[in-house]
Amino acid sequence: MKKWRILILVIGVLVVMAIYCDGAPLDPELAPVAGEVLAAPPVPTIAASLPISITMPINDDIEAPTGDVSATEISAQWGYTDCAYMIGDVSAQIVFMESINGTEDWTEARKSEMVTETQEALTWWEDRNPGVVTFTIEITTGLTYSEPIQLSGLMEKHWLPPVFGYAPVEHGYQLRDIIRSVNYTRATSLGVDWGIMVVIVDSEKDIDGRFADNMWAWGGRYSMKVNITSDCYFYGSDQCHRIIAHEVGHTFCALDQYASAELPCDWPGGILQVENQNSDYHPGEPKCLMDVPSIMKAATASVWDNGDLDPYARGQVGWWDQDCDKILDPLDPAIIDQCQYIYLPITVKDYVY
Repeated sequence: MKKWRILILVIGVLVVMAIYCDGAPLDPELAPVAGEVLAAPPVPTIAASLPISITMPINDDIEAPTGDVSATEISAQWGYTDCAYMIGDVSAQIVFMESINGTEDWTEARKSEMVTETQEALTWWEDRNPGVVTFTIEITTGLTYSEPIQLSGLMEKHWLPPVFGYAPVEHGYQLRDIIRSVNYTRATSLGVDWGIMVVIVDSEKDIDGRFADNMWAWGGRYSMKVNITSDCYFYGSDQCHRIIAHEVGHTFCALDQYASAELPCDWPGGILQVENQNSDYHPGEPKCLMDVPSIMKAATASVWDNGDLDPYARGQVGWWDQDCDKILDPLDPAIIDQCQYIYLPITVKDYVY
């Protein structure tokens, strides 16, 4: 009888090892619930390690582009991991996160509404500098066993990578590099200059339209990704265009300007390292050089309607022409060669809200 008990115990241990030793252990929150159909999404076939090691470039090794070159050629020459500039053709991939057997379920009508909200936000940026940037939208639905809105926003490192064939990761920098690689691959295949991503999590039935940690909208400068909930917190789904416009600014390195962001006047942003001189955060210091309405300070209805975008935010996304030669500075070798690039250490401020 003891032999049978020992055999049963050994079999149990082997089963547990088979579950938890096939790659990194999954977070308990990601485990399928009882009765879930495990036919979809497919089990990722790509290893958890990143396919390409992507690192920030050493600034001294960056050479200024020469001659008459396009934004695409400069993007390749400078390295896609630089702060992007909002010039050229941009592919914006909308990712609708859909849970399997979860409480939230997208309808085609609600997806269509969010596509419209996103398109309005992108058009808002196009209209700020006509002919300089053009956005096109691609749409993806990402399946997940978890219900993202019920988790912490930081848990996206578990439910987002499998959408693109990667295993869940444990660190934010791993997710950043995955998304950056996905964006770059898509942009290259489409023959455009940049790729960004807009991840939309369904929150229709959620009590407050926020994740479990109260996050609801953010944008990454180096991943070039926007995250929002479908309700945009208390703003409502029909006002998400304003929020998306603000977050898209972050994907092209425009900085927050409201006081609680704690980004001071001299904090540099963007490929041109333009200071944040329209910021409301200046503790114990003189006020910044400018104090005007801007989409990066407050995405209010009036700011949206008036198309308010301050000069410093314009510079951070690359829309300065300092020598007035009608060539925007990121494309102008005469200016680029003079710029001093000081990339700040990647901190929580690289993911701004």
